[in-house]
Amino acid sequence: MSKRPSYAPPPTPAPATQMPSTPRFVGYNPYSHLAYNNYRLGGNPGTNSRVTSELSEVRRLRRRYQILWNWNYTQL
Repeated sequence: MSKRPSYAPPPTPAPATQMPSTPRFVGYNPYSHLAYNNYRLGGNPGTNSRVTSELSEVRRLRRRYQILWNWNYTQL
């Protein structure tokens, strides 16, 4: 009776990624989109409805983040 071939052990699991300890987003600029950069530099977004809708979304997010930013610093 022949022996069964030995199989390699299963690979070790990848290390779990840990969340950063800071509560704020680090290294993420919500205004870095092309539509916002075009708006900031005084450009015309044109007639592209997708870019126009993205620009209005960026403006809305900009107001919301500015309000949250100011609120966080008034609570210190």
